[in-house]
Amino acid sequence: MDNFRHLTLIEVRFRDLDVFGHVNNGVIFTYIETARIRYLIDVGVRSPQAGWNDLAFILAHINM
Repeated sequence: MDNFRHLTLIEVRFRDLDVFGHVNNGVIFTYIETARIRYLIDVGVRSPQAGWNDLAFILAHINM
């Protein structure tokens, strides 16, 4: 993981798993959204003076 520029650790909760112990496909999108917002905060894009609506950041497509 040393090659990645940003890392967001997310704890997998019991409710995130299916009967086989795999993370549910729908939950993956929640993980991605959490990491995306954490990235924006960590790199300073979200400042106290700026609102989320002021960001020029668009997620155009995501596919599972």
